[in-house]
Amino acid sequence: ASLGTLLVALQHEFGVPFVHVTHDPGEALRIGGRTIALEGGRVVAAGRADEVLSGLRGRVAALGSDNWLRGIVLEDGGDGARVDLGGTVVVTPPLGRAPNDTVVLQLPAEDVLIATGEVRGTSARNVFPGEVVAIDAADGGIDVIVATPVRLRARVTRAAVAELALAPGNRVWLLVKASAFRAAD
Repeated sequence: ASLGTLLVALQHEFGVPFVHVTHDPGEALRIGGRTIALEGGRVVAAGRADEVLSGLRGRVAALGSDNWLRGIVLEDGGDGARVDLGGTVVVTPPLGRAPNDTVVLQLPAEDVLIATGEVRGTSARNVFPGEVVAIDAADGGIDVIVATPVRLRARVTRAAVAELALAPGNRVWLLVKASAFRAAD
């Protein structure tokens, strides 16, 4: 077992709060309950790890354009796994996990495609509706944040934003290949 797994088990067993310092976003999601981000010795964000990491993206280069997602394994077999991210169920490659295990997934924003109409007949194992909640300029493109209800970040070009007329409030469909997801722990 990893140190993070051991720490979480000890915390649950003894009910003792602890402080863990990390620079690894995946680790923060795996073991963090309440997360505090520091910059120059000052608190710049606090809250759930996924919310803090999402809010820091664009300010912290190490976070890149990846989506960091904590979920519960529903099933895991030879063809792949199904993971509940908290209202959005995704299909991933096999993870080697038992049902009800917690897993942290990494999904590059560049691997999330956006369609403005419902999509059928695609090889993408993950196609789900959502609503654009924000559009942010980012290094190398534009990040479109979509609530599915889980917030996912898609990296697109300025031309794509213009051609698709993307704006907050728009209904869109996200397409993600199962192979785009990676277990981060």
